[in-house]
Amino acid sequence: MKSKHVIVAGLVCSAWLLAPGAVLADFYDDFDDRSYCQDPNDPNIFDPNLWDIDNPHWTIYELTGSQYVEDANSGELYLYVDSLFVYGFLGAGVDDTGRDPNTSETWWDDSASHYFMARVKYDPNFDPTYDGDPNHEKGRAGLLMHADPATWTGYGFQFDFDKPPGSNGWIGIYEVSGADWPRFQGMGIPPLDEPNGFWMAFQFESDGNPGDPNGKRLRADAWDGDKFDWNGTWRLDVDLGDPNTFHEQPGGYWTIGPFGIATWSDMEWGNGFPALASFDNVEARTGIFTNVSRTLTVKLKDCSSLNLEPNVSHPDGGDKRRYTQGTPIVLDAVVPVGNKVFKKWTIKGPNQSDDPNYLIVSDTNEVVYLTMDGDYLVKATCKCGGGGIEPFAGMVLLVLALGVVVRRMS
Repeated sequence: MKSKHVIVAGLVCSAWLLAPGAVLADFYDDFDDRSYCQDPNDPNIFDPNLWDIDNPHWTIYELTGSQYVEDANSGELYLYVDSLFVYGFLGAGVDDTGRDPNTSETWWDDSASHYFMARVKYDPNFDPTYDGDPNHEKGRAGLLMHADPATWTGYGFQFDFDKPPGSNGWIGIYEVSGADWPRFQGMGIPPLDEPNGFWMAFQFESDGNPGDPNGKRLRADAWDGDKFDWNGTWRLDVDLGDPNTFHEQPGGYWTIGPFGIATWSDMEWGNGFPALASFDNVEARTGIFTNVSRTLTVKLKDCSSLNLEPNVSHPDGGDKRRYTQGTPIVLDAVVPVGNKVFKKWTIKGPNQSDDPNYLIVSDTNEVVYLTMDGDYLVKATCKCGGGGIEPFAGMVLLVLALGVVVRRMS
């Protein structure tokens, strides 16, 4: 996803967030730029030291011996694999190197909770070898966590496309150990809307004590409908501190690693048929997923554009953005109309205007940090040049004490 500005006319600069730690390793991608990586011929070629939360750079991982197709031209990342031998696997992970030389080159570790989710679709019309028989479209889609492509280890949340459309599905949490995936927990579920897409969410919960599986859990679920239609109960729930969890392969506790997506098939269950899945609306975040959403409304007065990170669309469109409860956001890089200059931010919320706790805060700082714990309206106001900046009128609500570095690129 390219960074989308609230109003793009007159844009002359954009803000990039350099993540100093795990919190702003969060990323989002809806593939609206029709690409999963930056064009090498683009003068703004991918630089791992410049991090855009809405435009992560994906790396493709292939298993030798199969035919692969990856494509994001439709606004979704399609991963297709046709196994020439026993097993075929095509994965994609966000490049995680070069963020901060003082920290590990992986993003999420077991010291803090984090989750990974995406809208997944199974579209046989994309398959270049599809023969028209719905029983021949096999394979699986998965979300990977604490993954290591070099050693083929980590955790996987798997959905099986192994049955004809409309039949019951299968979900499971697995230990990734090479091509062998011992299962921690699995279950059959009612059929999901594979052609139109469904949601998969995979969460790691931590007690804050790194290096120890006690106090750690893996949770996962899949559901139809809207992102926030989840019923709030994880159907898969694995206690990593339970010694029985590792009964199939003792000691497989993976403490650290990035997220990834994948599709794969094998001869045992997939009968050697091709595997295909597409992924969209990816959200990878530090924290706990909840089915509570929050709305941000952004208004401009005498300003032509501003930068918003992350820029997550709202079903209503227009000035609204929608976030999972607790999402941190950054607004900056206001571009005035004509010869005007930036004047102030006005933040309203999170309660209703008739609520005695309803607040209106003004702030003349150029950068605003908010945590979406409620519904907010933020207005950027510009004015005619020549005057001084108005005195600081109040503290921004719920400022994130993260020491975020903001870089501007001309």
